[in-house]
Amino acid sequence: MKDPTYSRDPLEKFAKYKTDDEATRVKRLAKFITEERAKGHHWKRALYRYKGTYQVAPSQKILSVALTMARGT
Repeated sequence: MKDPTYSRDPLEKFAKYKTDDEATRVKRLAKFITEERAKGHHWKRALYRYKGTYQVAPSQKILSVALTMARGT
């Protein structure tokens, strides 16, 4: 049996998110916003989670659509 190989890249686990399209990113940010509000935190904490996942801040378009979606849930 082969020994498992481990990457030293700490961000490798997020590599699968790089191929997400804009709609998926909006849904994920809306989910983050909803979860942060449910915990009693300010919704802006979701922006840190988004940036941690995608390594960039959300565009204004993604943010406004996600806020609208999160408001409806």
